[in-house]
Amino acid sequence: MARKNRNFEVEDALVVDLDSKGRGVVKHNDKVIFVPDTCPGDSIHLKTFRKKKSFFEGTALKINTPSEHRVSPFCIHFDDCGGCKLQHVSYDKQLAFKEKSVRDAIERIAKVPYDEFEPILGCEQTSLYRNKLEFSASDSRWITKAEAQSSNDFKQENGLGFHVPGRFDKILHVTDCHFQPEPSNAIRNAAFSFAEEQGIPFYNPKSHEGIFRSVLIRNNHEGDFMVVIMVTSEGRQQATDMLLHLKELFPEIKSGQYILNDKVNDTIYDLHPKVVFGTSEISQKIGEHSFKVDPKSFMQTNTQQTIKLYDVAREYAQLKGDEVLYDLFCGVGTIGMYLSNTCKEVIGIETVPEAIKKARENAINNGVENIRFETGSVEHVLTEEFRQKYPLPNVVICDPPRMGMHAKVVTALLEMQPDRIVYVSCNPSTQARDIALLNEKYHLRKIKPVDMFPHTPHIESVALLELKTV
Repeated sequence: MARKNRNFEVEDALVVDLDSKGRGVVKHNDKVIFVPDTCPGDSIHLKTFRKKKSFFEGTALKINTPSEHRVSPFCIHFDDCGGCKLQHVSYDKQLAFKEKSVRDAIERIAKVPYDEFEPILGCEQTSLYRNKLEFSASDSRWITKAEAQSSNDFKQENGLGFHVPGRFDKILHVTDCHFQPEPSNAIRNAAFSFAEEQGIPFYNPKSHEGIFRSVLIRNNHEGDFMVVIMVTSEGRQQATDMLLHLKELFPEIKSGQYILNDKVNDTIYDLHPKVVFGTSEISQKIGEHSFKVDPKSFMQTNTQQTIKLYDVAREYAQLKGDEVLYDLFCGVGTIGMYLSNTCKEVIGIETVPEAIKKARENAINNGVENIRFETGSVEHVLTEEFRQKYPLPNVVICDPPRMGMHAKVVTALLEMQPDRIVYVSCNPSTQARDIALLNEKYHLRKIKPVDMFPHTPHIESVALLELKTV
């Protein structure tokens, strides 16, 4: 028996909200429909194309009446790229949506009382704010919507840009990206042209054939750039030639490196970059401290907003100068060092050995003597033996990955009972889940969303939890 078609159209549907992925939300009768590229307040003619267990997915056939919050996207790749997917929504409305997403998570998932929900902290600079971008290469680029709707025939061609949402094997070729300041676009376009002119085979993510795999570009506050070319092992000379070519064109590039990768995936943490010219690192200044950054270093990608985020964390920590501060999930030690001059001692814990090595180097380079680091996953480090070795914390700052804190970390915090926990999160849902678990002994004093990534659905939030006195 043929399966019944459950798809349908709604000729006049009102978009009432955005979901966590930035899609418009339509409520029709008893149905919830998610529609990309729509804005709250839009009246649309929609058609559903997929049914899930509790919702439908649809597409807007027509914008009947645009919302007062709708603006014109500024990027030529908006229709195809999943990067800045909220460009069509005014920035004020984006902030309102993000603030609401954090509040909803606290009220629906944590379900705990709180004293204060502070207004969201927005970005002064809403484009060209990133200090790192990675562009993937492919021999079969994505055909854009405009190309598909034209009468022209398109053969598979090389592309250098971003993965198309939901497609690991297709790359949208990008010529002009508004994430990173120039000469980022010029460097990427020059790398693409060089590979094409020299006949360097672009990588195929399905067959794993080809040589040229990706370009990583980092920049710092001083306008210095690092460029890292990833190729397969047979592309060592081609990568070297490309980097030397880029060096001649762009004096801003202070570090040129390549990575040989014959693996199926593009992760570089188990690989070893090779310096072709310049240094192996560039420095990134955050507040009074300067941090050495290499191709594998993790650091917040919006430097100016990172300072504001850390200022909120410092305000919430309420350090007087005599406290022991634990910095959990510390990375290369940025938050701990940022706060080190306001407390007696900082103890950082991080699972990535290379990050801890870099953190120790950063502490020495910045003359920070009251900080120590331990390597290992936080849930395995915070043992009874660890607590015998180090003084117990008065304040804990934690900045876990998107999945939040392991249950053992929550248990350890409940046992150590620091006076305050400052919880920095990139995922309101897992933050709210952990706050609910910590509610056994901690009261949610206040929480503040901080926008680090304009024109995307992503949001950071900082929560202050205080030990209950009764």
